[in-house]
Amino acid sequence: MVSQLDEDGANRVWLPKALGAWHLHEALGYDGYEDEIDWLLLFSSAAALIGNPGQGAYAAANGFLDGLATARRAQGLAATSVSWGAWAEHGRGAVMAERGFAMIEPDEGIAACDRLLRYARTRTGYLPITDASWLDAVGERARTSTFFAPPGGAVGR
Repeated sequence: MVSQLDEDGANRVWLPKALGAWHLHEALGYDGYEDEIDWLLLFSSAAALIGNPGQGAYAAANGFLDGLATARRAQGLAATSVSWGAWAEHGRGAVMAERGFAMIEPDEGIAACDRLLRYARTRTGYLPITDASWLDAVGERARTSTFFAPPGGAVGR
């Protein structure tokens, strides 16, 4: 799949998310706003955690957000990056819902943001997992990453 990436396609995905976040990071420092903000919430994707065939640039851009949050925290700056699963009613979430995947409802996602920002966590994955069937959809990628399905079918991290 990497051999099929081209610069235009990668830039179409990379620039809005990764470069946009970097410009925001720089603007906060240059304009002296760093001391005035309580939090910076970056919307990453579960694709950065488990990957997704054909979405290398997307996974990389989201991985950049996770890395930016880590770098900012190391400097004592505010940052939280959430690697979200698919949200219902929006984007690919609508297609995934038709396939039977559990979705994050918008009200649930907003409530999760509120809870996550109460803690000093740098990075969090938030995926609606109701059982281990999602492992079949993502295949071996999930079994070899930070996710696992132990005997008995319980899903953990």
